[in-house]
Amino acid sequence: MAAKNLFTLDEFKEYKGIANPENDDQITSLIARVSEFVKRYCGKTFVDYATTNKVEYFDGFEESVFVDEYPIIKMVSVSTSSDGGATYDGTLTEYTDYFVEYSTGEITSALSSFLTSSSVAAGKSKRTLKIIYNGGYKKLPLDIKQAAMDLLEYYREAEYTPRKDFQGFSLENLGFRTGDSSSLPSHIKRVLDAYRELWNP
Repeated sequence: MAAKNLFTLDEFKEYKGIANPENDDQITSLIARVSEFVKRYCGKTFVDYATTNKVEYFDGFEESVFVDEYPIIKMVSVSTSSDGGATYDGTLTEYTDYFVEYSTGEITSALSSFLTSSSVAAGKSKRTLKIIYNGGYKKLPLDIKQAAMDLLEYYREAEYTPRKDFQGFSLENLGFRTGDSSSLPSHIKRVLDAYRELWNP
């Protein structure tokens, strides 16, 4: 699945009052890199799985698990495997077999664990629980969108050079390494850190 940008060229130009198309190619390239950086830094994609199914695997002998993309928008299915993840034949039912905390992404078994059988060999249980869901935001929160657009402007204007090194990452490979963000503008870092903490309980 192709990753989705956090904002569009038109949104950025409207926000910054830009009418000239001269730098559209540069801005478009930076939008993709800034979007990827924000996602990696915060640990979540925000928008990639809002309408596209996300599949995650867990140890079925856990009492509760946390999915990556939350808040959860919709649960599609929860199923278990008795053969270590080769097949998934046990379909679980919400409110009967498990409960969902949609805001935090926590899914809890109604019993002591999602799997009640101990027939799965030791070391083979890591993929015995399969969860399919939609999560994130159908409409990106305005504060994270503004922070991402301000970050693009930060790199694009006076701070931009073909390769600018920061602590732990550089603009040249923005989005591929997160590292230490202490060199980010404080107002942008505050927003990103809030979502980073919120999305990583």
